[in-house]
Amino acid sequence: MEAIRILIADDANIIRHTLCKLLERETGIEVVGEAATGLEAVDKAAELRPDVVLMDADMPDLDGIEATRRIRALGLPSKIIVLTVIGSRLFEALSAGASEYLFKDCTRAGLVAKIRQVAAEIRCTAARPDNAQSAQ
Repeated sequence: MEAIRILIADDANIIRHTLCKLLERETGIEVVGEAATGLEAVDKAAELRPDVVLMDADMPDLDGIEATRRIRALGLPSKIIVLTVIGSRLFEALSAGASEYLFKDCTRAGLVAKIRQVAAEIRCTAARPDNAQSAQ
């Protein structure tokens, strides 16, 4: 099975670095890119086509909610997990197209489980017969 490809978008260097280190230890997960702003997250998502984007809700230039909306508008199959320290933007994030919403104080096991869950949804959808290309 192919590794789950992750893009990490957070304006805090220490958060991005820590998430990278945590996820590098996990079998079947590969961090393919990082972004420090919402605009960079949209550009990198379009370029790298990750399976999952870990998106900070509040970033400079373009917040994570609007970046989520723009990634959805690109039609990418990427699942987006919005990460935040406060829960006041839950409805807004989900309305923008986020698959999940997690607090930054979640456990490593909780984060990895959520990544695997949303990535499995992509693979299930892609494997359905109604999504298969004809063999012509």
